[in-house]
Amino acid sequence: TVRTDPLRVIEAVVAGVAPMTPLRVQPLTYDTGVGEQRTAALDDGSRVSLNTDTHVTVSFARDERAVALDRGQAVFDVAHDAARPFVVVAGDERIKALGTSFIVRRDGDRVRVTLLTGKVEVTRKSGLLAVLSPGERITATPDAVPILDRPLLDSLTAWRHGELRFRDTPLSEAVA
Repeated sequence: TVRTDPLRVIEAVVAGVAPMTPLRVQPLTYDTGVGEQRTAALDDGSRVSLNTDTHVTVSFARDERAVALDRGQAVFDVAHDAARPFVVVAGDERIKALGTSFIVRRDGDRVRVTLLTGKVEVTRKSGLLAVLSPGERITATPDAVPILDRPLLDSLTAWRHGELRFRDTPLSEAVA
């Protein structure tokens, strides 16, 4: 009879399986300082354009592509991958997209999501907030009813071309 140590058997099995099982990749962080902008190409073919004073953490797994927007504003141009949804978490809001382009802006507890093309679903723990159509924006804060509107997209994306455009905007909001 041959006696085998059960721990060694488990180690051998794990060693043999581990190379075949993709593990969660180390999260990547992208930052911009005040006045700085940056565009990053992600491993899945998606692109993220960060506006000034923005911080995101990208964490891709086998079953989901996740981005946490801690502060600032970013445009997400998402590569389609039906098997791995692309999700942006900003505050209490969770934005899920497949093959789309959208803007997320986070100022403290206020989150604004604007859909440029495609389709996104905006949820929070309490449930679905909205499914946006191109040109729609939802503004959400933890203690208020979300507001749905249709802003001027040229104004929202002007920063990508080195411009700022405001119309009927309070100075305090424009400065922020």
